[in-house]
Amino acid sequence: MSDDQAHRAAGSLQSALEMLFSGTHDQEAFTRLLAAAESGDLQGQYLAGMLYALGKGTEKDLGKSLQWLTRAAEQGHPDAQYELSQRRASTN
Repeated sequence: MSDDQAHRAAGSLQSALEMLFSGTHDQEAFTRLLAAAESGDLQGQYLAGMLYALGKGTEKDLGKSLQWLTRAAEQGHPDAQYELSQRRASTN
């Protein structure tokens, strides 16, 4: 990812987080987070996984949630790693 792409992804991620925290435009926020995730943004991948799990801004989809969380966890995202460990513990 180029510096320019990384800068755009970070800006999109920040604006999406602001929308989520304000409780407005959940679908648009999800779309922006997903775009960041698809561009390789680690935090975007984690958040996309969590939003799929919660069904916030999108339909709940535990399969897609697991895919995004796994992708983030494999790259070292600690919150994604924790979330996956909790899911594994709850299924045992």
